[in-house]
Amino acid sequence: MAESGRTSRASLVEAATEWLGLKPDELSLVGLLFLGFFFTVGAISTGRTLRDSLFLAHFDKGSLSWVYLLQALVVASVSLGYARVADLVRKDRMAAGCAALFAMVLIAIFFGLPHAGAPLIAVLYVFVEVLASLSVIQFWNLAGELFTPREAKRLFGLVGAGGTISATLMGVVQGAWARNWGSASLLILCSGLILTT
Repeated sequence: MAESGRTSRASLVEAATEWLGLKPDELSLVGLLFLGFFFTVGAISTGRTLRDSLFLAHFDKGSLSWVYLLQALVVASVSLGYARVADLVRKDRMAAGCAALFAMVLIAIFFGLPHAGAPLIAVLYVFVEVLASLSVIQFWNLAGELFTPREAKRLFGLVGAGGTISATLMGVVQGAWARNWGSASLLILCSGLILTT
């Protein structure tokens, strides 16, 4: 009985591999990267949803132009600093370290929101964009090291589909989460998602 279960599972994996146009040894790595990008986009989507709703609840729309300018300056500065450090550290370690740092900052903001209010919301607005920029850059840099250019051309569409599916599903997840635990708790969801990348 167990043997037939193993055989049917193996034939299912074989059929999926063939249908997706993968070589047998590529399925697990592509699957992990698919999930990694799913969680990366999920974290970005969750962070942006929360920061937009909190910002518009505490500031008027005219303030957006100033925060966009600040966001651009901070993201450019952080990206320059990141580029200098990134060449000195292994990409997988850099990604893990940044994910841990991002999660800690998100949790600190969650606990700080009831006390700091509007200024911290402005910080969150900018921080989420830093998280988004660096997370996507790190993900594709790491993925680029795992495949040859020819393999990347063939496989990155499948990996990128993880982000598309995440963007579609996260709206439902975020709505249910916010209804059950409050909108600010989306920061906890975002930190959990970024840690799984």
